[in-house]
Amino acid sequence: NHPLETSVATDADAPGDNSRITYRLEPASDVFELSTVKPNDALADLVITIKKVLNREERSFYTLMVIATDLGKEPKSGSVIINVL
Repeated sequence: NHPLETSVATDADAPGDNSRITYRLEPASDVFELSTVKPNDALADLVITIKKVLNREERSFYTLMVIATDLGKEPKSGSVIINVL
């Protein structure tokens, strides 16, 4: 397993559920995995890990979307697209 990228999402609604953020990866993947360094913390670092060896001859690139969603009553979200070449 190799860390690919570390990032953070923040929410100005601290404290409370509105400031708690969950992450998901789309499309779901058996190659990449999301984890947080400080789970359930609005300032948690997000890490994308490569779970298996990438073979450029089999697949030359991957496109991932990371979606961050707060836990408010009316959830808000943001996303970023990551291209792995």
